Amino acid sequence: MSPSDPDRQAELQKLIKKRNQVKKSMKSIKAFIDKYDPSTRSLNQLQTRLDSLMQYMSKYEALQDEIEDSDSVTNEMLDDRVSTDDFFCSLKAEVLDLVERNNKSTSDVSTAQSHSITRDSMKLPSIPAPTFNGELQNWVSFLDSFNAMFHQNTGLSDVQRLHYLKSCLVGPAVDVIRTIPTTDVNYHTAYNALVERYENKSLIIQSHIRSLFQTPQVQRPTASELRQLHHHVVSQVNALQALGQNIHEWDAWLVTLLCCRLDPTTVGEWQLLQTSKDLPKFRDLEKFLANRVSAYEVGEVNNQSTQLKPLSGERSMQKKVLFAHQDDSSPSKERKCIVCPGHHRLTMCENFNKMSIAERQDVVFKNRLCHNCLHPGHQVRQCRSFSCTKCGRRHNTKLHNDAMFRPPTLANEQSSSTQDEPVVTYVEQANNNPAVLNQIMLATAVVNLTNSTGQQIPCRAILDSGSQVCLITKECASRLHISGVQTTISLAGIGSVTARTGTTIGTTMCSRLRDYEAYINFHVIDSITNKLPIHRVNINQLNIPDTITHCLADPGFHEPGKIDVLLGAELFYELLIGESKKTQEGTVLHNTCLGWVLTGSMPIANSHMCMSSLLVQCQSISSLAPTDRPTCSVKNVQSIAESHFTRTVTQDHSGRFVVQLPFIRDPEVLGDSKFMAQRRFFNLERKMNRDPMLAQEYKKFMAEYIQMGHMEEAEDTDLPTYYLPHHTVTKSDSLTTKTRVVFDGSAVTRSGLSLNDILVCGPPVQPELLSIVLRFRLYRYALVADNEKMYRQVWVAPSDCDMQRIVYRSNADIAFNSKCPIVLPSRSNVTQLIFKHEHNRLLHIGPQGLLANIHLRYWPLRGRLIAKKTVRNCITCFRSSPKFITPFMAPLPRERVNIERPFARTGVDFCGPILIRSGIRRVVSVKCYIAVFVCFVTRAVHLELVNGLTSDAFLAALTRFMARRGHCSHIYSDNGTNFVGSNKVLYSYFKKTKGQRTVEEELSHHHVQWHFIPPSAPHFGGLWEAAVKSTKKHLLKINTMGLLTFEEMSTMLCRVEAVLNSRPISPMSDDPSDFTALTPGHFLVGGVLTLPAEPDGTGIPLNRLKRLELVRVQAQTFWKRWSSEYLPQLHKRGCWLSKKDNIEVGSLAILNGGQLPP
Repeated sequence: MSPSDPDRQAELQKLIKKRNQVKKSMKSIKAFIDKYDPSTRSLNQLQTRLDSLMQYMSKYEALQDEIEDSDSVTNEMLDDRVSTDDFFCSLKAEVLDLVERNNKSTSDVSTAQSHSITRDSMKLPSIPAPTFNGELQNWVSFLDSFNAMFHQNTGLSDVQRLHYLKSCLVGPAVDVIRTIPTTDVNYHTAYNALVERYENKSLIIQSHIRSLFQTPQVQRPTASELRQLHHHVVSQVNALQALGQNIHEWDAWLVTLLCCRLDPTTVGEWQLLQTSKDLPKFRDLEKFLANRVSAYEVGEVNNQSTQLKPLSGERSMQKKVLFAHQDDSSPSKERKCIVCPGHHRLTMCENFNKMSIAERQDVVFKNRLCHNCLHPGHQVRQCRSFSCTKCGRRHNTKLHNDAMFRPPTLANEQSSSTQDEPVVTYVEQANNNPAVLNQIMLATAVVNLTNSTGQQIPCRAILDSGSQVCLITKECASRLHISGVQTTISLAGIGSVTARTGTTIGTTMCSRLRDYEAYINFHVIDSITNKLPIHRVNINQLNIPDTITHCLADPGFHEPGKIDVLLGAELFYELLIGESKKTQEGTVLHNTCLGWVLTGSMPIANSHMCMSSLLVQCQSISSLAPTDRPTCSVKNVQSIAESHFTRTVTQDHSGRFVVQLPFIRDPEVLGDSKFMAQRRFFNLERKMNRDPMLAQEYKKFMAEYIQMGHMEEAEDTDLPTYYLPHHTVTKSDSLTTKTRVVFDGSAVTRSGLSLNDILVCGPPVQPELLSIVLRFRLYRYALVADNEKMYRQVWVAPSDCDMQRIVYRSNADIAFNSKCPIVLPSRSNVTQLIFKHEHNRLLHIGPQGLLANIHLRYWPLRGRLIAKKTVRNCITCFRSSPKFITPFMAPLPRERVNIERPFARTGVDFCGPILIRSGIRRVVSVKCYIAVFVCFVTRAVHLELVNGLTSDAFLAALTRFMARRGHCSHIYSDNGTNFVGSNKVLYSYFKKTKGQRTVEEELSHHHVQWHFIPPSAPHFGGLWEAAVKSTKKHLLKINTMGLLTFEEMSTMLCRVEAVLNSRPISPMSDDPSDFTALTPGHFLVGGVLTLPAEPDGTGIPLNRLKRLELVRVQAQTFWKRWSSEYLPQLHKRGCWLSKKDNIEVGSLAILNGGQLPP
């Protein structure tokens, strides 16, 4: 089969598919004619169907003609025309007959209309449009109503009918035609789609039968419950009868089903009426229920009229008596208790009050009582009674359980606490110490979500590798203002707990700290989880490195906060970078594309520790033996610190203590720290730009330092200095200082040492917590105070202040003229003169530098355009850098587009020099060069390593090249001296052999013709220049071994050559059935280089070729693909997208060259 046969077969199948669609449309007209009713259908509908039938027949004939013209047509396809013609003729005759019969009755209709004028002149109330929500039970009534009001209304256009149809659909039904545009031609498409979806008689019958089996149970024989049951059953049975079901044969199971749903009293009275043993009829039971409902209604009306009668003529008591009757709390008739035989309210029952909370709830549940008022007959949401007086929830106070609203506590905690707190569900891990709990830290991050206007909205996200979807809370989705798509999915959690989502939104998530973004589809849910973490974490216990503190994905991970977004497994592993670090508390820091996140288990202090456990700990501490003294090394360090303190501490005139830093190493060993401090400070500024409140607190804190004299501006000095980087720590629940600045003395300098590394580490200054607790036991009274700025009352000696420098600025250091520049209009002569003056003063600077200097004093409107215009109009600048003309690329030369053996036409060039080793044991470097040979036709590359630029060296390389790739008929190169010399040598060889006939014939057969490109025109050799560039690129990337020997470099060049010859020269296809991309390597394999001329065998079928001919045809296929895939790509001119004028003979031109005079 030829390659075009599958395409023809596919085209034939498309035509047959279109023909079948046309026949299907004609059959739909046939179905309409069979169900046509003149009383409900208009004559215009018949005429419209007739016109559509004629159009369908025309389309059918056109498609059938194309099918019959195909080569693969069968007899079955030809017979289809005969059967379709017969069907068309009979259908057209039926339509014409119906039109003729309707025309005869038109006169009778007009007469009848004249009598209905008076009736139509009456103004009738408007009929509301029917609605359909997708329930099959309502489909038949909706379809009849819609057809009568809109579908058969001849005064409406199709676009109006489609608009009314969409307005009548709600819920799932509107999804059927939601995507259909509201146009005139789409009405019948939408109407038919809706009918095809819901016009299913089998499913409608099943829905009615299913509703019968779901009939509610009658609890008490009242008029309302019996009426509801009677109406439900009769409506379903009548609907089934209207659908053609023979309900007269269903008496057995209908009566049985109905009796199962009645209360025992009503069923007993029904059985008393059955005098015979014959099977009762459903209609008899229906009449019995109807009579019983009427009897109950009459009794309730009489009872109500008796109780609503005014007492002693007092009208003010009518409303009170009515409410008393509705509450059923009349003093003349008390309610019977369901727990004991007495007649009183359930809340007054002593037996009920003695029960536990669980037993009371069980009684209420079994007797189907309202959980709010403990009365039967209604549910909690319908109850008008008061809520619980303890918690305000919708349940009775007798059913209130304190344990339902108490947070989880330890086992030894007393259960008498009645504090009401919200219910929080979480997992805690207890260790051996009953007073300490462990909580699991989950990975959280603050990300930016793009809203509908393109702005970035910060949201807090949790990373969950166990979730298959990404979620977003409804509150967060409302802040984005992004319209969603209605998609309902079920989410299953632990214990098969399910939740449902109704909307899906798509938006872009961006990282706050790194260059990462992703488009995510979020499912909207009411809430994802409770606040995380459950307990506040002491961040100082984690000892997170300062380099990571500023790169945390969630800076407030230690504070409980709400979760807006959940990122599932779809992105979890994509966000991980692979770097992790452990902290001292057992948690792990993971580096992600969103920043560093913290996970793991860590202890939390339990605020509910009981006093008994605290006393046990105190007794155990009191009984401990005295500990040993510190080790010798620690004693030596402390002695050094004490001696330094006693030797250097002084007091100033105000009485303050002044101390010197205890250095153990010379400060000269510290490297540069200013760059590190500046980088950390710039990061802090960027953080404050995003949080104005933090910036305000930071400036207030640093201003206080300056006002109190604890910080002053430092001058440059040649003495050793150390710059302390600093960052902010926010504590929102602090009563005094919510934001404080922490100075980092552990930040390392360029030498790898920090300030803390060269200082003596003394003992802890703060006492231990346990010792404080023990001191509280020794005295009756205790004083507690917060000494403000206690550690800042001791000053550092002025000689050591340079070791505690910081980088700080309250505002940017900008001159007054730059802060308040003079605004210049864009179209003023003064503005142009200022730009010209600055341009000349700055030695004809470019537009960007000119505008930057102008902004130091002025602010011109549209300054960038003015700067470019000034430089463009400058004569001096134009003369110094004229714009050169790029001539239009000429057509490709004949040597590039003709089919020839690879390397028959070759371009050659040298690249280098490169240094190689003279031997394995000798490190003397020697210069070598690379000869690059490029095939003009296939762009194949051949590389040869040459030890010099002499003609002999090149001739040796050329000999090796021809021995491997075959003789070249034409060689192209630039005007290098080695190329010119080689050409002369070859020409002399040819002249010397003219007298020898045999040698002369051989050389004339293999004569090489050399072509030199014009001087100073390297663009003529772009083919080999590109090959040189590619070769250098690969050598620079893979040569990491230093100097190579001649053999090693030759091997590396062979590998580079193989890579270059494997590059595709034709476009690649995504279709797996297509050929692989064509490469130069396809032309360098196969037989010897001196093959005789071969005939073209690409047009011969493969099954007719011999084995040798098959190998030959495969090689010829490469040249066929070369002509069809690669050659057309060479005609594109990527740099010449617009038409430009070329230089013509006689044009005045300025030559540009490094050797030309200025």
